[in-house]
Amino acid sequence: MVPSRPPTVQFIVSANCAEARRSHSLADTAAKQQMCIKECEETAYWLRLLVKGNILSATSFDPLIRLSAI
Repeated sequence: MVPSRPPTVQFIVSANCAEARRSHSLADTAAKQQMCIKECEETAYWLRLLVKGNILSATSFDPLIRLSAI
């Protein structure tokens, strides 16, 4: 784990990245890495939506949104 990143984002993406490392072929690895990118984008979307709806504090979640946006 990279200590400077919040654990929440690390756990969401790291599970998919671990699966990509155990792939059977280069094509499978590329597909699973693409899934990691999509998960980051989806996480950023939901965090932005929750902040925009004043459900979550922008101050608390801006770092997570920046980390999850690739």
